Amino acid sequence: MAQPPAAKSSAPAPARPQGRPRKKLARDWSFNGWTFLKWGLVLFVFLLFLAGANPSLFRPSPGEGVRKREAMIMAAAIASGIEQFITEHSRLPMPPGATAGAGELDTDASAPAGLIRILVGREPDNAAPQNPGKLDFIEGIKPAKANLKTGGVPKPPWLNGLVFENDQYSVVDPWGHFYRVRLDTDGDQHVTDPAASADGRPKLPHRVIVWSPGKDGKEETWEDNPRSWE
Repeated sequence: MAQPPAAKSSAPAPARPQGRPRKKLARDWSFNGWTFLKWGLVLFVFLLFLAGANPSLFRPSPGEGVRKREAMIMAAAIASGIEQFITEHSRLPMPPGATAGAGELDTDASAPAGLIRILVGREPDNAAPQNPGKLDFIEGIKPAKANLKTGGVPKPPWLNGLVFENDQYSVVDPWGHFYRVRLDTDGDQHVTDPAASADGRPKLPHRVIVWSPGKDGKEETWEDNPRSWE
């Protein structure tokens, strides 16, 4: 005889033991509703603004070896420009107030000296022009860049190139110093070597030489002074 089906119990099933709560797969890293993603976008936009306003902030600074090579190339470019001037006009470019025939003449590439203004063909209208054709004999020299460093000792306003400011022309080295120039004004095709103690030569077979006082700005420390005759 078949057994009748067992009656279903109306009692509730025992509760299953609760385990540890599951961890959320992602956390809401936010500060008052601003997520890291939003802050990152704000920072990115800010950096783009800085790069546009001042690109040099993100440009790696060249090493001293690079600066010295640039100074040597620029010194040679100034000397070559003066040689081209001599070839064109059969005479030296003479800074205002200087006189030839004194053996040799020392000057520099600063605006008051006036030599660079002659070489770029931008002499004042009230002076007898030495470069009447207004030829630019140093056109290969790049424009200087503003020195944006602040703080500490006073910094030169311009670095590494041709400066045109207030209708004045000059050329500065990578450290902001003016190049020195020595001209053979007696025509013997030689000038005294300013680095004779370092080079061991009293005279150099050149009509013009140009040098930079280097990083320290001191001419007597010739170890770091780039020069056109090297």
